[in-house]
Amino acid sequence: DPALRTTSTIEFTSATTYTINGAGSYTYTAGQPIPPINGVQVTISGSPAIGDTFTISDNAGGSGDNRNMLAMSDSLAKGVIDGGTTSLNNATSSLVGQIGSQTRQVQSSRDAQQIVQQEASDARDAVSGVNLDEEAANLIKYQQAYMAAAQMIRVASSLFDSLLAATGR
Repeated sequence: DPALRTTSTIEFTSATTYTINGAGSYTYTAGQPIPPINGVQVTISGSPAIGDTFTISDNAGGSGDNRNMLAMSDSLAKGVIDGGTTSLNNATSSLVGQIGSQTRQVQSSRDAQQIVQQEASDARDAVSGVNLDEEAANLIKYQQAYMAAAQMIRVASSLFDSLLAATGR
């Protein structure tokens, strides 16, 4: 709320009344919230004396005593899990360690399975695969056999022609 930048002062004129910035006379009940002042609502407990003042002002310099951050940091180190025996820091570290260990185990298992799969593929290919060098050698062998058979047919045809010519038919 931009109005928070405006300084306000609550001053007690008696144990049961107060003013805000010197104006008005409001009834005070211990522990009950004071109506919003410049966008902020406060609650004061106890019995104030006449002349007690409370000032609500902007922290323009942004300075403080760091107690909220220190309290948050301390809460991370206190035992709050497992019946107050484990801190959030320790629980987080343990969880990260377990996840890392399980991840490494899964990666090792995956790598082993890839090796088994590759060996199975290689064994299958060795039995059913086509070796191009072997196929080329077989093709040359069959080609030479075909040429030899064709030569035999030519020789037989020539002999047959010669026999027919000799008999004069």
